[in-house]
Amino acid sequence: MSQYIIQAKNLTYNYPDGTAALRGLSVALEVGKKTAIIGPNGAGKSTFLLHLNAILKPREGKLFFRGKEFGYDRNSLRQLRKSVGVVFQDPDRQLFSASVAQDVSFGPMNLGLTVQEVTERTDWALKVTGISHLKDKPAHLLSFGQKKLVTIAGVLAMQPEVIVLDEPTISLDVAHVALLVEILNALARDGVTLVMSTHDADLAYAWADNVVVIRDGTKVGEGSPAEVFSDSALLQDGVVSKPFVLAVCDELRKKGFFSGMAVMPRTRDELLDAISTCP
Repeated sequence: MSQYIIQAKNLTYNYPDGTAALRGLSVALEVGKKTAIIGPNGAGKSTFLLHLNAILKPREGKLFFRGKEFGYDRNSLRQLRKSVGVVFQDPDRQLFSASVAQDVSFGPMNLGLTVQEVTERTDWALKVTGISHLKDKPAHLLSFGQKKLVTIAGVLAMQPEVIVLDEPTISLDVAHVALLVEILNALARDGVTLVMSTHDADLAYAWADNVVVIRDGTKVGEGSPAEVFSDSALLQDGVVSKPFVLAVCDELRKKGFFSGMAVMPRTRDELLDAISTCP
């Protein structure tokens, strides 16, 4: 069985006004891994993510889910979207029902499940995202962070194999970002494949198993967080910026600290713990 759950090969996509958004982009997503997609504004990150469950169709190139080429007929799309869920950057694009519970239950209701199964999935998704107390609230009255959690719950209720998140931390406060990361890490431990676009180098460095760098619609870098954020060419070109924790670690290593450490800290808490144990 392939280690890749989704493969994108030589994708080309132009918007109706002629803007070339993707230019021969190839990316392979590993089963059960957390992948961060980074790059400057206009790089093609969102456009790429919208190809992953066939919201957009490439002008050229092919996509594969578990080795099978994407189909774009109604039945193929229905099957694909059971397996690949997308959380949009703007939650208002996904919220339209009278209450939070109705929004979250909308997806499962369209899977042909029983009423009991829909209720169980909805309650589970609300609990996982910590918003059970909001289930009877009108979604349009919620804060931006709460709306974001509702959209995530709606995708979770579908129980997809892959969850794609477009800039999920934009406009979220520190508490909501921490909650989001906690939710995503729990999903990853359960084997869900996660793909997130972000401009936050610190988040990508701390969270991801693999980082893909896109610029001008093509891939210009890929590797582990340590590899990508230590790539001198990418740093010099300004395509990526060095995360705070990595920058501090680099300076400390120059002064002789962490010399025998096999695994370097990736979060601020890990960094503080490492510093506290230094002689």
